[in-house]
Amino acid sequence: LSHIQAATRGNEMATVNIVEYGLSLRLLEEYTLVDQVVAYSAADQCGLELGDILEQIDGQATEPRLAQVVAAIQGKEGSTCQLQVLKHTGVQEILQLWRIASNFQALLLEQIGIWVQRNPDGTIVVSRVLDDEAARYSGQCAVGDVIDSI
Repeated sequence: LSHIQAATRGNEMATVNIVEYGLSLRLLEEYTLVDQVVAYSAADQCGLELGDILEQIDGQATEPRLAQVVAAIQGKEGSTCQLQVLKHTGVQEILQLWRIASNFQALLLEQIGIWVQRNPDGTIVVSRVLDDEAARYSGQCAVGDVIDSI
């Protein structure tokens, strides 16, 4: 599962990054929380935002286990899945996620070693700098930096 990066707590994953769709999820008690959305990714394009709670995937209630949530989200390239989310604003919405890998995020992650996300004001910021990657070694890229252009 090279495209999935996970942090574990005990035997259960606490967070999971679905790199190809630009999405990071976190399990909080019985909720699956959107922990990060990468700018220009499939997750960003469908309308997922930081703080949203996934309630259903393709009409099925989300399980309180991230492995099952990831399996439900992943599918054939080019297909879609329907996500029922409780937005961070308190409004419930149905979103359609196109299962299309994000070449933009893959480039940033593999070549530079950073994750980026879109803030509510529309700015693109560095949200994570990976250890042992070019961005960390250069010392010129930090979490919170605004990306003006690439």
